[in-house]
Amino acid sequence: MPHCEAESYDNLVQANWRTERLNNIVLFGNSFRTYEQHVSEFRSSTLADSSRHVLAVRKFTREFAIKTVSDDYFGAFHDSSWHFLSLVG
Repeated sequence: MPHCEAESYDNLVQANWRTERLNNIVLFGNSFRTYEQHVSEFRSSTLADSSRHVLAVRKFTREFAIKTVSDDYFGAFHDSSWHFLSLVG
């Protein structure tokens, strides 16, 4: 889901808002860490409202940022990460 709006990620997490479902989610997309930083730094209530489930599950997410090694790929992969959700274990 690279470059989707925060609402799309939030809808995915909300639709699967049960431990057994969230534990099965592996997601490639925008950095949840970046959403958290923007909300913290800019006090953006709009972003906070549109990503509240993402922010709530953030502490249970292992996130691995994609490193872009060439400008040729920057546009496609900047601020992208693999996310592995794990509420238990």
